[in-house]
Amino acid sequence: HPGRLLPSLMQATRDRAALELTDGSQRRDFTWVGDVVEVLLRLGLSTRPDLGVVNTATGVLTTVREFTERAADTLGLPRAALRFGSLPSRPSEMSHDPVNVDRLRAIAPPVPATSIENGVGYTRDAASAR
Repeated sequence: HPGRLLPSLMQATRDRAALELTDGSQRRDFTWVGDVVEVLLRLGLSTRPDLGVVNTATGVLTTVREFTERAADTLGLPRAALRFGSLPSRPSEMSHDPVNVDRLRAIAPPVPATSIENGVGYTRDAASAR
């Protein structure tokens, strides 16, 4: 979706434009979509009758600010273009605890581990190929 963070960073990189952002203190589990697909395929091939709910995530929380800075570095967007704090945080913004990935480790390891830099690079390359 074009209004989401990574597409906005990619657009700002193409336009060589500044990007207005919140302070970025929100914490999220940033998981590359390719890792999610791989986990879903492994779970789909499981013959366990008691599969139940399995969280698909890295289990590591990263602030939106850190993700944004690392993504900007990967994309070649100067950090000076990141206007942290120029937008207010949304009142409905959810707070997150770390995602428990113990069942994933037990049922269909490994836990997703693609770095932010690699995931952003893969996403950029896929978008460029379109």
